[in-house]
Amino acid sequence: MPKQRNVVDPFGNIHHLSYASDNKDSEFYRTVMGNRGPLNSSNRHGPPERYYSHSNWVFCRMDFGPPSLSNPRLKYTILFFLDEATALAAGHRPCGECSRARYTLFIELWGQVNPDLKMDKTLQEQRVIAGRPKRHTKVTRPAPIDNLPFGTFIAQGNSQTPYLVRDDALWPWTLSGYSQPIARPRGETVTVLTPPATVKVLAAGYRPQIYPDPYFDPERWSHPLNN
Repeated sequence: MPKQRNVVDPFGNIHHLSYASDNKDSEFYRTVMGNRGPLNSSNRHGPPERYYSHSNWVFCRMDFGPPSLSNPRLKYTILFFLDEATALAAGHRPCGECSRARYTLFIELWGQVNPDLKMDKTLQEQRVIAGRPKRHTKVTRPAPIDNLPFGTFIAQGNSQTPYLVRDDALWPWTLSGYSQPIARPRGETVTVLTPPATVKVLAAGYRPQIYPDPYFDPERWSHPLNN
């Protein structure tokens, strides 16, 4: 029986994919899940009919006891992400229930760098054009690449390939994981996919999990002092 997964890319687009049970690519989406509310009126793991139904987009730990996709009482459509950096780029933030330590660190840093901005309202404004839940139009902005922190996602020129900024390299994102990195250019203006308020949180010290590291590792991700 094929596995069906709604996979989100750094642009925030949702890809409805089917995997054979022995397909290695399905392993890529067992690290981070999340939701934007119910996106389908009947089949919670089927193709989405809209891109969001509320503004508090979260991502969650897979080891917290993810609900069965066939549960008729499930009140949201489960989304899957390659890693935490991808989820942040798409406009999601840590869940306050299953990822309490990460959420606490995120909101503490948010308060330092975005003191006058309400988190979910701001992220909604910075990730999609308002009033179009059935159409996804990503909000992006230009910025000098030299100033972007670790964990930011960008695009270059007219390319639709998302790149992860990781120290001195750019890592191309694909539905099957990261491709071979290229050197990070200097002195260029690029298109930033990660919301500006989240970029500030990254710059303030929030270190996102990057695939293939597990999202929840008590020695690395559960406590701010270990980041």
